[in-house]
Amino acid sequence: MGATSLPDEGLRVQILKSFPELNETEIKEVIADTRRARDNDPLASVHDGLLDKKGGQLNLAKMAPNFEMALYIAQATGAAIITDSPHRWQEIRQAVARQGGGQPKRLPAFADAMAATSMAFVNNVDDFFFVASTRGLEGYPSVIGEAFRYLKKIDQRGTKPNYEAGLAARLAKLHRTSTSPLFKGIQALTHGRVHGMFPAHSIQDNTVNRLLLMSSSEGHLHSVPMAFFIEKVAK
Repeated sequence: MGATSLPDEGLRVQILKSFPELNETEIKEVIADTRRARDNDPLASVHDGLLDKKGGQLNLAKMAPNFEMALYIAQATGAAIITDSPHRWQEIRQAVARQGGGQPKRLPAFADAMAATSMAFVNNVDDFFFVASTRGLEGYPSVIGEAFRYLKKIDQRGTKPNYEAGLAARLAKLHRTSTSPLFKGIQALTHGRVHGMFPAHSIQDNTVNRLLLMSSSEGHLHSVPMAFFIEKVAK
């Protein structure tokens, strides 16, 4: 419920909480400005008494993107899916099962190396910029990006066992050399294990593909080759 729907007395309380130094004249000016903003907003209700027990206004919002939206954005932008939601991960697994999930998974050694060691995740902005400034994690985008490009073209080029083994070895080395020393000076960390999914038929959904075609998109992916689930674990 927006502040513009509050009666004058309710607005007065909210204004005083945020700006206790205002006098009565200034408070009245803020209320008048708020009312003008409401009147100029084509999506705002201009009915009085919404909150006086005689009327009401219901706003529904779902902030978390659903599986279809995540897949749509990933295909449209050429990206992988990353989630820490068990529910979303289950939806991805179900989509893969519908597309023939019984097929052998691709990059099995890479997936094992990814989940073999728990990783640390920073919880505040200052720590994020500190970690970024050390460049200690620069190897991860490179090796994951190579795996992404490899999977995109695997149906045309075929599998390359030696190349796959090299990717897995590089990832395992990164886990050993990059994570532990880098986070020693940071106190507030969340630890998680990253599980990778690289299905033989990639990740796709017929409804999402129809939406992409209807949007006249030309450069989107026809399916998403990889997804990752960050599972929170104890240190």
